[in-house]
Amino acid sequence: MDQSKDLLEVVDSNNQVVCIEKRGVVHDRQLMHRSVHILVKNDRGKFFLQRRAMHKDSEPGMWDTSAAGHVDVGEDILHAAKRELKEELGLKSPVLKKVGKFEPSARTGYEFVEIFVCETDDTVIPDPIEIEDSGWFSSVEINGWMAADPNGFTSTFKRIFHQYSS
Repeated sequence: MDQSKDLLEVVDSNNQVVCIEKRGVVHDRQLMHRSVHILVKNDRGKFFLQRRAMHKDSEPGMWDTSAAGHVDVGEDILHAAKRELKEELGLKSPVLKKVGKFEPSARTGYEFVEIFVCETDDTVIPDPIEIEDSGWFSSVEINGWMAADPNGFTSTFKRIFHQYSS
């Protein structure tokens, strides 16, 4: 699945749109753009994690936040987060709480990352095209897993989980 021709808004250091460019160009030239990451947590305190599909253009096959993606042209951040939850996990009416953000850097892939938590017990239906594997895990399980296999997780997930999983 080639996403390199998808259009993204390129932004400046103040997160203001300066132009629209193809995704492949944005990533190749390390231009600043926007993304959302969502941690889904159930009432038992477990987090839903996904392993990125092998066709992904960045960090394929690595474990990541419950859902994540770029903000589409003309889309606001909250709508992007809700769209990603619906597309990737089949969650149609999520209640989201914004918990933080990261400024663009090499560590974030030059993305302004907006971070949300979604607490739900709704049934999650992972998109098999986007998600290689998935499951519900406790904080203790995830922390132990990351200690044993730190290279198995995306860099953004590790930062988000350490700062916003409580």
